[in-house]
Parts: sequence; structure tokens; C-alpha cells
Amino acid sequence: MSVLDTLSDFIRRIDNPDALAYAAAELLGSSLGVSRAGYGTVDTSAETITISRDWNAPGISSLAGVLRFRDYGSYIEDLKRGETVICADAEKDPRIGERADALEAISARALVNMPISESDGVVALLYSNNAEPREWTAEELELVREVAERTRTAVERRRAEVAVRGNEARLTFLARLIRERAPERLASVV
Repeated sequence: MSVLDTLSDFIRRIDNPDALAYAAAELLGSSLGVSRAGYGTVDTSAETITISRDWNAPGISSLAGVLRFRDYGSYIEDLKRGETVICADAEKDPRIGERADALEAISARALVNMPISESDGVVALLYSNNAEPREWTAEELELVREVAERTRTAVERRRAEVAVRGNEARLTFLARLIRERAPERLASVV
């Protein structure tokens, strides 16, 4: 089964948006043989990414939490324009400059940051990190792009479904309260 077929299967089976994002990252990371892969929501104003859970190869630490892009160089400017950030070696990339040590410290000497944009700009990011320098092939970049787009669509659909279920539960609760208290209020009026 191909990576995209497996991803489609995950999308059909996994209801939790964070679990789906993790499954996509694990699938991508494993298939590319990288150190880390993950999906996070981007706040371009704050220049941050929020990661619920990322996939990590053995011995690689998680980046889950909120990260500031500027801590790792100036490539946030490329991301804000919706451009994919491809770095084969942080020590040689001018966008990273003096921040190469920071990327190396998090096992991200090579990286691909695939921005996902909507009408109001970049909203999410699918990333792949490698602890060692790495040249990224056109096929790998296309796979990252496909996984990013499919993951975003599926994760947001799951988040919307969760929100609808939450709203339905609140409405059911309120309707029950109204039914239970209506006789009390009618009695006090009469």
C-alpha cells in the first residue's frame, strides 16, 4: 500500500484531529526515514507554531508545544509568503545563519517546512526534520506537499465535527434544563 493510500485509510478511520495529525506525521517520517515529522498550527502574527504531538525517531526529542520561528532563523518570512522552506544543511543556509546551532540542538540540521495556506494566509505547517544534512528529492517534496494538503483538510474537518458534537451536547443539555424547570416557572406564575 502506498503512503497516500495508507493516509487515506487513516483519514477514514481516525476521528480525533490530533491523533490524525500524529498518524500523518508518523507515516511521513517513517516513509522518508527522517528524524522527526509533525504538523502544527501557525500564528503568523506571533510567528509561532503550536504542535500537539510530533513523531520522533528513536533518540530524538519531541518539539510539542509552542515554538517561535525566529529562534531558528529568518525563514519565517518565506513561510509568511506561503513558500516552502527547504534546507539541506542549516550550517550553510543564509536564512538560518547564526541560529544553525539552535536547529542542530533540536535534531533539525536539514528540514522541510511545508506551509498550508487559506484565504487569510498561512494557517498550518507540516514539517520534516533530519538530524544530519540531507538533500531532499523532488519526489520527497511532492509527497510532503500531498500529505500536508490532505492532512490539513482532514484535521480541520475533524475539528469541525468535534465542535458540532460539542454544540449538540450543549443544546441537548440546555433543552433538558428548560424542560425540567418549565413546570416550576409556570407554577410560580400561576
